[in-house]
Amino acid sequence: YRMVQFSFGIDHRFQINSQNTDLFIGNLLTASAGFNFLINEDKGYQIGIKYAYQEGGNPLKGLADQTFSQLTLTAKFILDQKKSK
Repeated sequence: YRMVQFSFGIDHRFQINSQNTDLFIGNLLTASAGFNFLINEDKGYQIGIKYAYQEGGNPLKGLADQTFSQLTLTAKFILDQKKSK
């Protein structure tokens, strides 16, 4: 089980010709950090929290130039598949 996770990314874009285009919106910066906590080792139950930040845009995904952050909470529970006899 992963306990701590960090990620950082930069997508650097530049124009390869002198034509102005609406597709070029600069760089995309993303960063995130998160923690997973194992709350029951026998059953694999865990909860997690992650903070992510984005600045810039991605024209390949239809995103305009923007800045935002988000906080994500996760929970993982494994249902017992055993049938009683």
